Amino acid sequence: MIVHFIDKFNPHSAQVHFACYDFDETFRRNPRFIDIKSIIQEKTHSWLEDVYQSHLKLSDQMAQRSFWWWATPMSRFDARPWGQEYIFKPLFFARALSEWIQTHPDQAQEIDVVGAHGLVATYLREFEPALQIQGEFSRTGPIPFFYLKSLLKSLAKLGSRAWFVLTRHLLVKRPIPYSRNVVISENVAGASAAEGHRYFFGGIFDGLEDFDISFASIMDYGCEPKPQRSSQGSGQPPRAFYWLDQICFTDWGRCIIISLKILWHSTQVARDAVPCYIGGKTSRAFHHHFLLHELGRLPFFIALCSYYAARRYFSKVPNAKVIFPYEEKGLERCVLRACAEFKVFSIGYLPHPQHHLLRSLKDSVSSCLAPKPSQYAACGHLYIEYLEKFAFKNPSQIHVWGSSKSEILDLGRDSFGQRMLSIGLLNSHPNELKVFRSWIENHPELTQDVRYSIRLYKGVYSKELLDVCQDLTSRFPNIIESHESWDDFISRIDIAVFCATSAGLIAVNKGCLAVHLFLDDFFDINPCFDKLEVMLSCKTSEDFTKRLEQLKRLSKEEYFALHEKQKGLVQSIFSPVRKDVIRKDLG
Repeated sequence: MIVHFIDKFNPHSAQVHFACYDFDETFRRNPRFIDIKSIIQEKTHSWLEDVYQSHLKLSDQMAQRSFWWWATPMSRFDARPWGQEYIFKPLFFARALSEWIQTHPDQAQEIDVVGAHGLVATYLREFEPALQIQGEFSRTGPIPFFYLKSLLKSLAKLGSRAWFVLTRHLLVKRPIPYSRNVVISENVAGASAAEGHRYFFGGIFDGLEDFDISFASIMDYGCEPKPQRSSQGSGQPPRAFYWLDQICFTDWGRCIIISLKILWHSTQVARDAVPCYIGGKTSRAFHHHFLLHELGRLPFFIALCSYYAARRYFSKVPNAKVIFPYEEKGLERCVLRACAEFKVFSIGYLPHPQHHLLRSLKDSVSSCLAPKPSQYAACGHLYIEYLEKFAFKNPSQIHVWGSSKSEILDLGRDSFGQRMLSIGLLNSHPNELKVFRSWIENHPELTQDVRYSIRLYKGVYSKELLDVCQDLTSRFPNIIESHESWDDFISRIDIAVFCATSAGLIAVNKGCLAVHLFLDDFFDINPCFDKLEVMLSCKTSEDFTKRLEQLKRLSKEEYFALHEKQKGLVQSIFSPVRKDVIRKDLG
C-alpha cells in the first residue's frame, strides 16, 4: 500500500481514500473519507493508558538522573488541547491510520493523508514498515540540529525567566505578611497579588477575616505586578504578597544550575529512545520528540524558585497550612516538596472540572511519584467519585468546599419563544471554532432563524482564533463576535453552546439553557464528567440541526423544565460554598 502525504487537495474529485489531519466535518459525506476522529474516540481510553504507562517508565529513567524531574512540565502527562495534545496528536493519528489499514486490508491500495505533521510519517513507518510512504514533509529524525535547536530555545527561555525573577523580585523589596494559612496560586493576566487568587478560588474565603490567612501570587514571565491595594472598602484581602519575593541570590543561582542540569539530562534521555507502547504497536521515536519539544515549550525555572521560596516561608512559620489549586503543575509540586520536608499540612483545591486526558492526576505506583497534597478540596460533589475511581485518591482525604460559581442568578428568559432564538457560542480553544465552521458549512441551515454571538476566550486570543472568527462573521450575517461584559452577554442569549469550557455550566446558573457540542478537533473533552445527556449533547452537525429544531418548538414551560434538570447537574459540579467545612479545615 502507498500512502501519499500532501498539503491540499479537492476531496470532491478524490480517486483514493483520504484522511485529514485537521478534522473537517464537510468531508464526512464522502465515501472515501477515513474518519480518524471516530477511531480515536473509540480507542482513546485504552491507548491513552498505554502511552501513560510508557511515560511512567520514561519518568523512572529521568528520575534516576535528576531528582527534580517531577518539577518539569515533561513529567506532567496532559493530553488536553491547551496542554500536550500537539505532541500526542501525530502519534495517535498515525496509530489510528494504522488501525484503519489493518481493519480494511482490501479496500485501498493508495491513501492520501492531507495536511499532516511530519511526525505522522515517522510513527507510521514504525507501526507499518511495509508501507510505501511518499510526499514532502519536514525532517523529524534524531539529527544534531534538532537537539541544538531545542536546547537553544530552552536556554533562551531559561535566561528570560531568570532575568524576570532578578528584576521583578530580587531587586524589589516588598513586605511579606506571614500567616498560619497561606493561599498560593499562579498570577493571572497581570493581576495584583490581592486579586490573583480569585481566578481559582473565587470568593470562597470571603467572610473568613477572623482567620489568619495570607494570599501569595506566583508571577511568571510576562505578568507585571500591580501596586498593592488596600482592602478598605474594596472587599480585597489585606494580606497579599508575591511568593517569589522571598528568595535570595543564592536560591536564584541554585535554580539556574538545577535547570541547566535538567536540560542536559533530558537531551541525554531523549537520545536513549525509550520505547512508547500504544495499542500493541511500539514507537521509539515518540519520547525523543516528546522531551525535546516540551523542553523548548515550557520552562520550569519559576517552579524551582517557588520551592526555595516555600522553604524560607516555612522556616519562619513552621506550623503553616498551605492551600493551592490542585492541577499537578510543577509550581505546586515544588511547594509540596517543601511541605513534606517541613511537615506542613497541604490542601489541594480543584477549582475546575477535570478530565481523563490529564493522566497525571492519577496516584500510580512509580519510583518518581510526584509529591501529593495532604488533603483534597473539591468545588462539587461529583469530584469525590471521579477522584476515587479515576485518580485512585483516598475518599477520606476529599472534602467538598464548594465554589462561588454555584451562585444562581436567573437573569430572566420571559421572552423565550417570542423572538428569534439567540445562541451564545462559548469558546475555549481555537480548534473548536474551526470545527464549528465546518459544521455550518456542512449544514448551512444551522444559521437560519437563529442569531449566534461568539465569545472568545481571552486566554487563547491567538491570531488563528481571530482569523476564524472574522471569517465566520464576514460570511454569515447571523453570526457576530461579542465584546460585551459577561453579564450583558449572558442576559440576552437563550442558549449557550459549549465544548470544553466550564463557562457553559456557569451559563446554566445564570438562567440559560446549555447545549454541549463535540467540537473537539481530536481528543474528546468536556467539563460535565461525561454526564452529557442532560446537557443535550450533539456529536455531529446533523445532531445539532435536529436539536435546534426541537428547541425552536419548545414552549416556555418546557424550556424551564429542561433548565431545571441542567441546573441540578451543574450544582453537583459547582456546589454551594460550605463555609463550615472550610473553617474546620483551616482551623
